[in-house]
Amino acid sequence: MSTTPELQHALELHQQGDFSTAILLYDQLLHSRRDVITLQLRGLAEHHRGNHQEALPFLKEALRQPNSTAKLHLNTGNVYKALGNLQQAEKHYLQATEINPALCETWKCLAETQAGLNKESLALESLQKALQIDPGEVNCHRLSGKLFAKTGQLDAAENSYLRVIKSGAETPAVLNELGSLYRVMGRLNEAVDLFERATQLDIRQPGLWCNYGATLHELKRLSEAEKALKQAVRLQPQFAGAHYNLGNLYRDCHRNDLAIEHYQIAVEGAPGSTDFRLNYVSMLNTVGRFEESAVQCRELIRIDPNFAPAYYNLFTFNSDHVTEQEVAELERLLHNEDLDEIARANAYFSLGKRSDRLGRYSEAFAHFEKANQLTPRRLNFEEGRLTSLVDQMIAAFPAHTNTETPLRGSNTKQPIFILGMPRSGSTLIDQILTSHSQVQGAGEFDGIRHLIQSFLERPFRKGHQNEKAYPGCLTELSQAYLEEMAQVYLQRLVATAGKAERITDKMPNNAFQLGLISILFPNATIIYTQRDPRDIGLSCYFQNFTAHHDFSFDLKNIGIFYREHLRLMEHWRNVLPITIHDVVYEDLVSNQKAETHRLVEEICGLPWEDACLQFHHNERAVHTASLWQVRQPLYQQSVQKWKQYKEFIGPLLETLPADHQRFAASPNEN
Repeated sequence: MSTTPELQHALELHQQGDFSTAILLYDQLLHSRRDVITLQLRGLAEHHRGNHQEALPFLKEALRQPNSTAKLHLNTGNVYKALGNLQQAEKHYLQATEINPALCETWKCLAETQAGLNKESLALESLQKALQIDPGEVNCHRLSGKLFAKTGQLDAAENSYLRVIKSGAETPAVLNELGSLYRVMGRLNEAVDLFERATQLDIRQPGLWCNYGATLHELKRLSEAEKALKQAVRLQPQFAGAHYNLGNLYRDCHRNDLAIEHYQIAVEGAPGSTDFRLNYVSMLNTVGRFEESAVQCRELIRIDPNFAPAYYNLFTFNSDHVTEQEVAELERLLHNEDLDEIARANAYFSLGKRSDRLGRYSEAFAHFEKANQLTPRRLNFEEGRLTSLVDQMIAAFPAHTNTETPLRGSNTKQPIFILGMPRSGSTLIDQILTSHSQVQGAGEFDGIRHLIQSFLERPFRKGHQNEKAYPGCLTELSQAYLEEMAQVYLQRLVATAGKAERITDKMPNNAFQLGLISILFPNATIIYTQRDPRDIGLSCYFQNFTAHHDFSFDLKNIGIFYREHLRLMEHWRNVLPITIHDVVYEDLVSNQKAETHRLVEEICGLPWEDACLQFHHNERAVHTASLWQVRQPLYQQSVQKWKQYKEFIGPLLETLPADHQRFAASPNEN
């Protein structure tokens, strides 16, 4: 660039940050000659001191002169980018690349702008051209990582970030982004290591601590997660995301008051976040504060009238107070062509709940049928896989195992396992028992599944080797190994529920793991909840399970699942050296006092407490689909409810085993 001494002096002042003096000199020069170079520098001086709009007239005048340079278009693009006008910025960057395609900086700026315009594919092409010019350009590799991650190209994203780190540019921001990528990929241990390194490099960034704490939570390192998230809040007291993650942590630790407190702060800090408010709603429902939940649901609907989960919670837990206008709004939502299958299923489940409560059974079933047909998870159920699982369990515990085994994990009586089919009354039993002063509840605790994943997948830990997969490998376990497994389970149980003489574990699918449970805890109390399978099946079909229970979205599959469940339970009764105590839902409803005394005193060996009859006043959190029902006194409406829907549930009735115990239809049954 050819310059006069006067222009060179102005440029030096400009580069030193003395913009005002430089501008005075530029203006003096422009009085005599409005050349491209001086006009461009005059505009850039305004741009560099933050007056982007004032820069444009000078740059536009320069562009009107012949022979525009790539640099002039690049600088003009930068000004438009600073003004937020990405379309104009992209236009000038493209013109710059046409004039001189060898400028790495132009391709990089173009990629950043295209990324801002959500043109990820074009942005990645621009970055590739920039990297062909300068393969070591760290910012281009970093942006490539972001864009590959956004477009689901996770391996390519990882490679881009690793290039950045290998170049020596291991900044907290880059570690944070790669850690977030590993978290999405499920590589949690690697993610947590990166977040830890990032916090060591810069302890002042609340976002780093927040991501670190959330990942520790996913790894079940709860005390460390709490410390990290509290550090995020200390650094930024109104950090909504950190409060949200603390709410999630305390929810999972059953510290309900703290969970609600932090969800509330999160919602106040980010009032437009539907995710934050929805978790707040779920927690309010969990502790039985349904009226407050309804207020939050209606606020969610105000924020986003198309947010189907808000309607689902409102219609499920406050159906008696839903207005006709809200019903009309939900029906309107179903006509929205942009609504995805899951949201549409939520809407139909909501309408079904309300119609059922109003006794409009034909209408209710039509809604539930549409809801289940729309749920993608209905396709996940595999009858062959279920049958194979039951066969494996039966083969691992043949009939000759009914003698007392010398191997056992622990002699403790602390755990009370409540298991059975979903919707068979396990939450009610749990609520009754945890109303007792000596009993705490761990909810649907993942302790047994954790043991299987951590100890019984091949190869065994600590050098143990096994020739068979679980459950066949159980014959190869040593006494010491069983004791270690039992100890790990008990420690996690207490960490979840708190210290108590007895603790309930009401994971329904523990029914499939009774063989293992009988070895680990032969003195534990085992309660099997029973209910008319037709009512179980109907209730499962009407319930929008958010996880597990893929069989529940098809009536025939429900019958198949019940049949296999019953086959395995009959085998356990024949071969296991433990007592399985049956508690029948219908007996509890019809004879509450006597059955509750039997449950508390005879089955669990606990001294009687009247609070067990007032279980609906129990303020502990309930994290299952029955959380509304167990806040009510016992009522008869759910007994033989299947009769109201008999004409619609043929596939269920045809698939259930003909001899389903005491509940089989009698010849005179209507």
